[in-house]
Amino acid sequence: MVQLGRQVPLEVFKTAKKGWGVRTVKALEPGTFVEQYLGEVISDKDGAQRGKIYDRIGISYLFNMDIDGQPKNVIDSYLCGNASHYLNHSCDPNLVVFGVFYDSVDPSFHRLAFFTKRAVAAGEELTFDYIGDNLGDNAIVSRRFPCYCASTNCRKWIHL
Repeated sequence: MVQLGRQVPLEVFKTAKKGWGVRTVKALEPGTFVEQYLGEVISDKDGAQRGKIYDRIGISYLFNMDIDGQPKNVIDSYLCGNASHYLNHSCDPNLVVFGVFYDSVDPSFHRLAFFTKRAVAAGEELTFDYIGDNLGDNAIVSRRFPCYCASTNCRKWIHL
């Protein structure tokens, strides 16, 4: 599925409190491949350095490529990426992230693919849990942001 690329029409839009977001144009079934997280693949050490810079300017699009808890590489989508760059956090997300291997057998060099966890209605914002689900802690830097997901089980803060 992932090798064929995105087949789902997406729309980037301005949210009320979270900056830019992504929503689906059509209804999606559970288990639907939505998008890959794309960007520049850099070392964990370079990711940590960029994280310090990004912290100072108040942005970050770094995503650890860890499966076993010890990331060696990081994807930085700040300068290049796709719609996944704008996926927001939710404490009750409709997407889950999986490490996918199709052009490398190196466990530290895989693709990050977003799939739906449940049925998603047309026009619904697509979100994932920044704290992690299958891949552990996705964040490079330690920061705390207010959470605006408004889900019934909202943790009120995003700890990265």
